[in-house]
Amino acid sequence: MPQQVVDEVNRRGIDVWGRSGAYHLHHAILNKGHVAGLDDEEKAKIHARCNLLKIPAEYNASHAKVPTWYEAYRILRKHYTKHEIHQWFNSIAFKEGPPFRLPED
Repeated sequence: MPQQVVDEVNRRGIDVWGRSGAYHLHHAILNKGHVAGLDDEEKAKIHARCNLLKIPAEYNASHAKVPTWYEAYRILRKHYTKHEIHQWFNSIAFKEGPPFRLPED
């Protein structure tokens, strides 16, 4: 993940609060499984700032309380426009089409 993106998301602040005080960046709308089998350039697109949530480390470790892609979309819409998120999502060349459709708000 590019350091510039990490820095930008960290400046944005915490998206989901936890008790531990430790936070990780989480691929939220699309994850590595969604881009498996794509070429490296397409895989790298999941590191976009509009796909990353800063969530408690314990949530990221267990994935038990990780927001769904839909919940993540709603959280990320507080920071980014619908157009920006949709443009990023639609820029990915999925082999068999996207795994789901983003909300139209």
